[in-house]
Amino acid sequence: MEELKIVVLKGNPGSGRRFAALELLRRSASSRGLFYAPAVGADDDRLEKLEPELGDRFLIDLSAMSREAFNLVTREIQPFFRSVLDAHARSVLILPDDCEPEADWQKYIQKVNPPDPVKAYWKHLRSIGIEYGEGLDEAGLRAHFRHAPMRDMDRLRERVADARAANPTLDFRAWTSAALDTLRAGGEEVAAILKTLTAGQQRALFLSASLFAGGSADGAWHATKVLLRTLKYPKNPDLPLDQIDLQQQLATFGAGIDQQRRLQFRKPLDAAIRDYLWDGYPALRASLAQWIEALVKGSQVLAPQDVALVVERFGRQHLRTGQIDSIKDLVSDLADGEKDLAMEQAFVLLKLGLSDLDHGRAFRRKIREWVTSSVSVGLGRVLIQACVEVIAETYPEQALVRLHHLARKPGPIGRSACDELAKLLARDGFSRLIRLLLFRMTEYPNARDPHIFVRVIDPFALTDSRNRGRPLAAEAGVHAHLVLAWRATLHQQPESWRPRLDQWLATVADVGRRDVLLTILAEAPDDLATRGLLLSAAVEWAAARGGAWETVDELLNRINAAQGISFVAMERTD
Repeated sequence: MEELKIVVLKGNPGSGRRFAALELLRRSASSRGLFYAPAVGADDDRLEKLEPELGDRFLIDLSAMSREAFNLVTREIQPFFRSVLDAHARSVLILPDDCEPEADWQKYIQKVNPPDPVKAYWKHLRSIGIEYGEGLDEAGLRAHFRHAPMRDMDRLRERVADARAANPTLDFRAWTSAALDTLRAGGEEVAAILKTLTAGQQRALFLSASLFAGGSADGAWHATKVLLRTLKYPKNPDLPLDQIDLQQQLATFGAGIDQQRRLQFRKPLDAAIRDYLWDGYPALRASLAQWIEALVKGSQVLAPQDVALVVERFGRQHLRTGQIDSIKDLVSDLADGEKDLAMEQAFVLLKLGLSDLDHGRAFRRKIREWVTSSVSVGLGRVLIQACVEVIAETYPEQALVRLHHLARKPGPIGRSACDELAKLLARDGFSRLIRLLLFRMTEYPNARDPHIFVRVIDPFALTDSRNRGRPLAAEAGVHAHLVLAWRATLHQQPESWRPRLDQWLATVADVGRRDVLLTILAEAPDDLATRGLLLSAAVEWAAARGGAWETVDELLNRINAAQGISFVAMERTD
């Protein structure tokens, strides 16, 4: 990677190609650039539209692409490689397994073979904070992955996390054994149990128990009652003492309650139960979303950790079965309540959706719809968090666009989005993203943009020529957009515009970068009022500093040149 800057990975499905690509890019020595993972082949994500900058890292995953689609994209790859090399960027491209690379790419080709499952498993254990040692059932692990693809490692990690939650006093050996048993468990065993549960109330507890496994048994009982109400089951006419106790009810399908009143299955079947019920009862899925909403919003009975456990398991099942619209609606409904726990779970669901390889694009589009319409403060906070913590990691330009829309909103949503927008621009080294933001502000202006401009645009970064041939503000397009941004600012005079102007003038005076910044300021006024406003502010700034009149004189000279009018230099008082 460091020698050629480009790697093309070829391997069979399940060989760990994507993991290898991510590791290569993660370890790359490239510096201040951003990471991109465009969905190549889509209308708005063509390779020819990508413009690599210094230090950028690109994951181009074509592994799921058909031969016909790959043939159409092939002509774009070589020019893209050239642009990566010219920009001193990095890129890893993953080939479809049944497509051969072009002859020009041969020097970049690396064959990916499946990694040692035991070593890969150690890494996955570390990623979820599990310490390990001797005594792992390596034979069982290798036997499972002899036929299963390496992407099953993610499922195994989830099952290990479930096993740890269910029995935290055990160690990694027991959790691994339970997780492997869960992966081996099939629907036949679940179906056999379900046949013995003839009443709807029993099956409701069966479903609740599968989601609460490792959590509170009392919580599962409460959730069962809520589920029955959601499904409009008639109330059980029996009085509490006329019913069998909870232990006996759980025992009918192989579950029980431990000393800490956690619900446990004697055999690790909870994941298989969830799979079976989601697959076998499609008409139930919409009602399950209503059920989860009722559990989260009425969470006074449930502990926060139980709510988090259930919501994540629900979300994974809904994604697996393609119920993305239901998840989107649930995210909005939970966030609108503006309660902390509900907003936390809304973000959990949204993060799951955005991180899903099959459905992430649909969730990014939904966020675009949300941010361009009216949203509650709660949903706005969740969307800002999703942009910053999830979308920006692989789609920074899309994150910027969505944050910009949110920053244009009044009140706490706009202020919070502005703060995060400034941080995002700083991570980029003020390169591609600053250009995009300025373009959007000037080509598609909004009354809120001057407020955003004075809060997020740092003059020092605009004149920083490190890692580039010339300062960003010296680029013709950026220069023109900065002039228009300052013009709108002078007309609107948003809060904090004077401190930002003072910072621009101080950058000129203290750092000596006069030409580019002063020319931009001088070209910004377009009438007598804004010229007077700018000059008056500059004089007040110089007076407050007890000097720096040379900077004000130079600004006058440049305004004179830009506007074709004559001003007398300011009389110094120092």
